[in-house]
Amino acid sequence: MQVDYDTYETQDFICSKCGWQGKGKELEHGDFSEVHVIGDLECPKCDNNIAFWQGKLKTELNKQDQILSTIGLKRLMVWQPPNYFSVYDKSKFKSYVTPDYRSSQVKDLDEIYRMSDTNIIHLESGLRLTLTITEDYFGETEEYKVIRMFITTSFGKELEVMDANFENEIFYTTDLEIPFAETNKLIE
Repeated sequence: MQVDYDTYETQDFICSKCGWQGKGKELEHGDFSEVHVIGDLECPKCDNNIAFWQGKLKTELNKQDQILSTIGLKRLMVWQPPNYFSVYDKSKFKSYVTPDYRSSQVKDLDEIYRMSDTNIIHLESGLRLTLTITEDYFGETEEYKVIRMFITTSFGKELEVMDANFENEIFYTTDLEIPFAETNKLIE
């Protein structure tokens, strides 16, 4: 079964071999093909292949880079002294941590490795980004990497953003065109 690389971590999976049940973020990474950018996801209990993901192509990444540039961000941002300002304009974004991540085992493991995940929402458009923050060994440098770009509709459905037209205020998802006005700009 093919899954979306950006969203599989929050999906529920059941192993057909041993009956294990859990979230995608609990799956083990199996074989990986660099040529095709395809990776296997395996059961953490019995190593049965449950699913696979295929990475984004360069054209998709370029579209995302254009979106990020429009809102004043980059795919990878680095904070280090003596710069005591945030890597993004906090007047244009609101940050939050999801309850799922806050109470997860992944968060506990991330803290050991000086990592964390946070989400930010672009207040004007409703675009949401999941960032992985990694701190260096001495705590002097933080690296912010965008790992997911999505919106939440006014009905609460999360949709991956493939492209956006900021002039006409429309997001393009895999299935729909969603006007900025129909995104949920609230943090639950």
